[in-house]
Amino acid sequence: MVVRLIFFDIDGTLVPDTSTGSFIAKRLGSLEQMAAAERAYEEGRIDNGEVCAIDAAAWRGYRRAEVESWLDELPLIAGIRETVDACRGAGMEPHLASLAWTVVGEYLCRRFGFAGCCGPVLEEEDGIFTGRVKRVFDEYDKRDYALRVCAERGIDPARCIAVGGSTTLRCGGRKHRFQRVVRSACGCHPMRRRPLANCHLMRCGCRKLCMRRSICLVWI
Repeated sequence: MVVRLIFFDIDGTLVPDTSTGSFIAKRLGSLEQMAAAERAYEEGRIDNGEVCAIDAAAWRGYRRAEVESWLDELPLIAGIRETVDACRGAGMEPHLASLAWTVVGEYLCRRFGFAGCCGPVLEEEDGIFTGRVKRVFDEYDKRDYALRVCAERGIDPARCIAVGGSTTLRCGGRKHRFQRVVRSACGCHPMRRRPLANCHLMRCGCRKLCMRRSICLVWI
């Protein structure tokens, strides 16, 4: 029985050392253009929709299957499958709430067993990307996705969890209190219940789950 929902961010959380956008742009040959677009966005000279349009143009002519084959080499944090299984075992349904393209989120859902995802959508025709954006998606949409899933499951957002990207789940003038209720995938850290606070994927020091970097959900 699902009693809680848990929403994981992708860039900076499951992918700790880069972004999925940069990882794919490097293979598309558009890394410099994307870096320039992201700087312009940070400086307030263009909006999120314009960044998406610049990024999408580089995808023209590529097949979804080819891009998904690149994602097999995405530098992910270790222990994702174990964490997803641990969440389900505790009655928590895991989702991806991210601003990464949905092609990335859908791939990760299939690979690791997440229940659903959200994000901006690239236009496709017969499995080939057209270079156009089908749907723009921003931080407010990310918040709304989480709230919509909560409503569909009949679960109070205050009983749910957000891991990474916390500010985008608490914006728009209303503070939606996604509780940070976490347990480490390796079982070495106890369950804790507290009001909204920062929760991050930490490098687990217990060595039970993985000798390399692994997911360890703890309070800091």
